[in-house]
Amino acid sequence: MTTLNHAITGAVIAVAVKKPLLAVPLALISHYICDIIPHFGIHEHDHRLRNANRLFRVITGLSVLGMTLLLLFTPFLSYQGVSWLTVMACIIAANLPDIVWVPNFVRQVKWGQEKAMGAFNRFHQAIQWYEKPLGLSVEALWLFAGSFVLWSAIS
Repeated sequence: MTTLNHAITGAVIAVAVKKPLLAVPLALISHYICDIIPHFGIHEHDHRLRNANRLFRVITGLSVLGMTLLLLFTPFLSYQGVSWLTVMACIIAANLPDIVWVPNFVRQVKWGQEKAMGAFNRFHQAIQWYEKPLGLSVEALWLFAGSFVLWSAIS
């Protein structure tokens, strides 16, 4: 899943659960559940080709921008009895597992080097069994549905 969809999922969990000690771990677990669902990806088994792909970079950039905007606006929204800090913590927790990919992405893009994946990264990649351009339609549907649920909760 894209960063934005993980963020929306985390925010929805925060609003639905309303208990930070339960919501934050659930948001973290949601990351892996979302990654099992077919989603957008290009050349999932060749990071060099994936990272060089323009569509991948555009979608990733827009997704990170969307998540950043969501994080920035979180303090200004009312979440029906849920602290904005809880919502923000769940957004971050839902994206936390992908942060381990960032150093390798930068290393590969800047210097053409790639560090060997450890057991955690191999597991994380293995559960993402369907990462294809067609998965963008699943991502769009997920974004629409999640945004609708989140909007309903803050309206």
